Formats: sequence, structure tokens, C-alpha cells
Amino acid sequence: MFSIFKLPVAIEFPGDAEDFQEDCSRQAPRRVSDFPVQATRRLGADVEEAPANLARNEGGLQFSVSEINEYYTKTKPRLAAFNPAAVSEAAARTEPSRFARFLMWGYALAVRIRRLLPWLFLPMLFAAGLLEIALLRLVLAVRPPERTGLHERSRPIVRELVDQYPFGAYAVVWKSLQLGYLRESLPWSEMHRVVEAAIGEGTFSARVFQERLKVDGMDINPISLKKAAVLPHVQRALVCDCTEPPLHPGSVDLLISNNFLHHVTDKGRVLRNWSKVARYCAFNDCTPDWSRALPPSWILRKVGLIGLSNRIAAVVDTLGAQSLQPREVLEATVNEHFEVVSSASFFSARTYCIANVYSLLCLHMGPIPEEIKQCLLHPWLRRMSTGLTQELCDLLIQFDSRERRDEDVALCYIGRSRSVAASPRQQGLRCECGGEVNEGGECNACALRYSCVDGMWFILPAHLKYVEANYDPRAAAEFPREHL
Repeated sequence: MFSIFKLPVAIEFPGDAEDFQEDCSRQAPRRVSDFPVQATRRLGADVEEAPANLARNEGGLQFSVSEINEYYTKTKPRLAAFNPAAVSEAAARTEPSRFARFLMWGYALAVRIRRLLPWLFLPMLFAAGLLEIALLRLVLAVRPPERTGLHERSRPIVRELVDQYPFGAYAVVWKSLQLGYLRESLPWSEMHRVVEAAIGEGTFSARVFQERLKVDGMDINPISLKKAAVLPHVQRALVCDCTEPPLHPGSVDLLISNNFLHHVTDKGRVLRNWSKVARYCAFNDCTPDWSRALPPSWILRKVGLIGLSNRIAAVVDTLGAQSLQPREVLEATVNEHFEVVSSASFFSARTYCIANVYSLLCLHMGPIPEEIKQCLLHPWLRRMSTGLTQELCDLLIQFDSRERRDEDVALCYIGRSRSVAASPRQQGLRCECGGEVNEGGECNACALRYSCVDGMWFILPAHLKYVEANYDPRAAAEFPREHL
């Protein structure tokens, strides 16, 4: 087991096959549907063959890429809420290409080295940080940044994040700009009942809302949601399908979802569902440059090796459970369901590439892995690590302020629903049958009773009941509070 992007993921190694198949066989079957083939990219395999291959089931493993987000569920505590089918082509029906298999095994070997010798990576991080700071200062001295707008508002936010993400320039810059946008642009005066879909462990949500509002936190992952449930701003925690929230039409003033839509295949369906239950929705997504602008792909593209760059990006998309669309395609879908009242883009491909150097040095995608993070936060190194991170990320935000916005990786939207009911008849939670779930967890229409476990309500449809069955409160308690 190792960590990919932001969530722990299991990949089969020799000797783990029986364990892996046992994990997978406990899953409920998936429904294979006719969603777009381009969203079914697998580790180097032929995309056009995906539907036929995915319809087969071997060794008890049911697998479908009809909705990428359904992989974010758990089978056993050690899988920590990520369905291994998302990345386990080595154990599934169709073998990945040799190229993809080489990248998978190379990455897995690198992770084992990193876990054995985390201190080995520190000199590289400090050296790269000092070099980038010097170069960024030089560039900004020649071409000064803009001192207004979103980027300038976001610079003070950096210091709020450096302790959570030492040398995690990618995470700090992204979340600082996202927080700067949301704090300024959310319709605060019109927000009374707020739900957050895919709240995760809630640390980012807490920074958005602070003490201004209480929210209902929703997530399919009870291990992460348990951490959010105890935060002061979360009044209720719901384990549910965030792509189809168990809410009555028009019953919510704002549905907000941060860093989630890029893990969704059928974005139109999800945005349509959200637009029915909330007057306003706030969400973000990524352009395909999320994978194409990572250092290896970006450098290969710049030297003309576009084919190889695209192959690496496709593998990264699969490992990160990403379903990314061109900006114009995404915006057409958004405009179909919402009247966009505010939008922003940031993190140009070039800035994104520079910020991800530290993840590359740690042989990782996403924030700095936990074992290296703990070394960086050692009492002897903490002040130096956080100080360099703050200086570096402040310079990166200034650098990004002068970039072309048509090359941005991150896209944020706040939209007014085009289809929400003007006066909702019901305000509570919605049962599968369409009835209302009362405070005791029982549906007033069909008498179906939902359970509350560990302070969380499990409002799950039948095909996701295994999430509740496999939840282990002891494993959740042992999991790190900050892991996204």
C-alpha cells in the first residue's frame, strides 16, 4: 500500500494477491454504463476496448469506470477509503501496457525507498527551495507582479497553511488562492442552510467558513468524515453519495464542493443533481493540464516529445482517479445548469509545474508524504522548513499573478441554479423512495431506518451499503487527522 495524490491507495505486489482479491470480493457490484469512453482511460491500455473489458468479472472483482468517484470507498481499513479497483489493473481483467506497468512498479519501488530513508530527501528539498526562491526573486525583480486582485488577497493566507504542508508548494499555493477567492466571493448574506459535498477531513472547510457558518458535511468516506464531524463548524455529518445528495429539491441555500469535481466522470449528471437541491453552488475543477503540466510531462512536451508526455499524463490521470475536460467543454456544462455569478482561474501551467518540483523530488503526487513531513516538522527543522515554504509560496503566487490566465490549471465557479424549486416543500434529508427522513433516521414514507454510527448518519443507497458495513471506528480513530 502506498499513497497516491491525496489518498492512500493499494496496488498489488507479489505476495499480496490473495489479500487483494479478498478485499475486492467484498465489494458490491458496480453498474457498467455508457458514459463517455474518453473518461475510461486505464493504465496505457487501449481506451476503445474499455467497455467490453470492464464488463467482465474475475476473481470476485467488480469494476466499472462509469463513475470514477465511486472508487473513493473502502473495503478494509488498511485501504483507508480508496477502492483499489481504481488503480489495480495489474490484478484486474486487462493487463496494463508495459509502459504503464513500468511506471507503476518504479513508483512503488521509489515509495518503499522513501519510507525506509525519509531523511535522505531533505537536502534535495532545501536545496531546491533555496534555488527556486533565488530564481523567482530575480524574475520578479525584472518583471514585477500585479499588486491587486485575487493573488494579492491570497498572499497572507499562505502562513495559515505552511504548518500543514511543509514544502508542499502545490497544495499551499492552490489552497491559498482558492481560499482567497471563496472568502471574497461566496454569497454570505444569502447563505443560511449550507451543505458541503465531499468535505473530506474538514480542514479546508474550516478555513473557508471559520466561525461564520455551520454546515452539514457530506462524504462517501467515513474515515475522513469522522475527522470533520468533530470540527466546530460541522453541525451534522452525513455519509452519502455526494454525486446525488440525499436532499429535497430547493432545500439548501448553498451547496459547496471543494476539490471534488475533477474526480467525477459524468459532470453533467452531478451538476444537474446539485442544481436541483441548492439555490447556489460553489465548486471547482481542473483542466487537463493538471497532469500535462506536472514536471515530467511538461518538460517532455516542451522538448517536442508530445506522445510520451501524453502517455505519462494518461497514467497520472488514472492513478489520481482524474476525469478532466477542456475548459470550454466544462464551462458549457456549467452554464447549462447554472447562471454563473462569479468565476476565477489561477495556477498557470508553468507555475503549477514549478510548484510540483517538491512532490517530484519526494517521488510523490500531491502534498509532501507523511513520513517526510514529520521529518520536516522535527523541532530542529520546523522553523526553517515553514519559513522557506512561506517565502517560496508567496513568491509563486506573485509569479502566477503575471501569467496568462488561458493556461490555468484551476477553475472556480459560483453559480445560481437554473432549476431549483422556488419554495421547497420539504427541508430534511431525502430517502431513496423520495420520502423525508426524520430526526430519528426513519423515513416517514417507507419506514426505512438509517443508522447513526460514530456520530455520522449513513444515508446510503442500496448499492453503497457496503461502505457502512465495512466501517471500523477503531481504524478511523487511528488515521491521521490531516491527510488531504
